Amino acid sequence: MISDTDDNMILELADECLADFVITGNTTDFIFPTYKETKIVSPKEYWEIHKPI
Repeated sequence: MISDTDDNMILELADECLADFVITGNTTDFIFPTYKETKIVSPKEYWEIHKPI
């Protein structure tokens, strides 16, 4: 978990709804690649993986 309670709510929500990704530019708090089954990625990383062909 993260010391910022607002960010913890994002992680709890992602876990509860079985999210595939959390897309965030917050590299200060989200310094880990996954939380349980959810991948933590930057907008750039997400776009590179999922951009339309």
